[in-house]
Amino acid sequence: SSLSVAEGEVDFAARYIAAAPGNPSPWNYLRGVVEPLGYSAVPRVRLLCEGLLAGDAASGAGRVAAMSLLVDVLDEGGDPAEQERARSLCDSLEDLDSLREAYWQWRRSRVGAQQPTSPYAQ
Repeated sequence: SSLSVAEGEVDFAARYIAAAPGNPSPWNYLRGVVEPLGYSAVPRVRLLCEGLLAGDAASGAGRVAAMSLLVDVLDEGGDPAEQERARSLCDSLEDLDSLREAYWQWRRSRVGAQQPTSPYAQ
């Protein structure tokens, strides 16, 4: 099934994330594999993000990548408490990823919307 394939791909990406948390490629790959199925279908993604954020391994770009993905994971379920946490993560990301401060403000405003449509979509 596509779910078992996705879970294998999550393991694959997780190995590369563990080796270099700041490398955006495995994070983007992970997002691309799991997003079409829904993050709730593959709970390991949330565990991966939470685990990295709880440890000392993620700093700088790795921390930003884990928090960014976790925003999407928390927002997907529609739970108000989790969406509030997603907004809080966006607040933190404004400081951690100040180059994209306006993006994180926009992303926070989209938490709870059906789809976080790109600000560049027409």
